[in-house]
Amino acid sequence: DTEDELAWKLSLEHRKVVLGTASFWAPWFKTLPSYDELPCIDIKFASEQLLRHFEDLPVVASVRKWRESVAKRWEAGVRVCRAASGCTHVGANEDKEKDKDEKSPTPDDLLPLLSDLEWADFVVQ
Repeated sequence: DTEDELAWKLSLEHRKVVLGTASFWAPWFKTLPSYDELPCIDIKFASEQLLRHFEDLPVVASVRKWRESVAKRWEAGVRVCRAASGCTHVGANEDKEKDKDEKSPTPDDLLPLLSDLEWADFVVQ
């Protein structure tokens, strides 16, 4: 889906900026709210504690549905990254020595991108 591709590309480019790497898009990113500012701007980024206080409002179900969709897209993106990098392990693997030498990204390696993906989803919307 084109929106998902755009969100992933934005998140990867945003990660470059966060890490201090040069990016053509850095000036534009600086005009957008940061991930830390999003809870003040968009209900989708409200804390779980705050959402529990307003559990009966329909918007809470919408927020949770959106978060679930981001999580699913995240999982799909991790699978794509693993496939693109030639990573064959998804968990336990019979060839432990091969796993140790493999340089494929793990979910922990990719975790910082999750906040970038959520941020990019906000920008795309």
